[in-house]
This record gives sequence, structure tokens and C-alpha cells, in this order.
Amino acid sequence: MKYIITESQYEILQMRQWVLRRYDLVLGMYSEAVKEIDPCNYDDCESYVINVIYYILNELHPYYHLIDGFDYEILSDIIFIMFNRKLTQICHKKSKNCQ
Repeated sequence: MKYIITESQYEILQMRQWVLRRYDLVLGMYSEAVKEIDPCNYDDCESYVINVIYYILNELHPYYHLIDGFDYEILSDIIFIMFNRKLTQICHKKSKNCQ
């Protein structure tokens, strides 16, 4: 069976494979970001999630900055999809203890 996909779908697939090959690295950076960034410093959980994702992306920068045609936005979307639910849960849980 053959599947026909668009060019943008192919780019997303390639990016997912890039992330999966570096899953341990991405997961480590996620753990570091959760430790470093306190949800109490943000007005809402959406801002917290966005800042954690930017932290992860900035930490990943040395691993992709020399790759020609690397699509930062697709990477951002994939990281968001991977961690959004868990980060939102963490934010709600920790923000109950904020003063």
C-alpha cells in the first residue's frame, strides 16, 4: 500500500524523526526546564507552557543551528504537542501553592 502525502506532511514527519532520534536529549531538557522555570512567576499556565517550550528550543539550538533548511516552527509545534498537556498539569498543580 502506498500513501501520498504533501510536502508539508513530509517535513513534519522528518522533524518528528529528528526529535525521536534525540528523545533522551529532549526529555532531559524538558526535565531541566521544569526545574528551572517556576509557574508562580507567570500570570497564567499558557504563558508558563510557552516559556518552558522556548527554554527547550533554546537549549536544542546547538544541535540544529548548522542544519540547512531546518524548520524551527515545525520543531516548536512538535515540542508543544509532546509536552503541552503535562506542562499544563504541572502548572495547575504548582500554582495552587503560589502566594
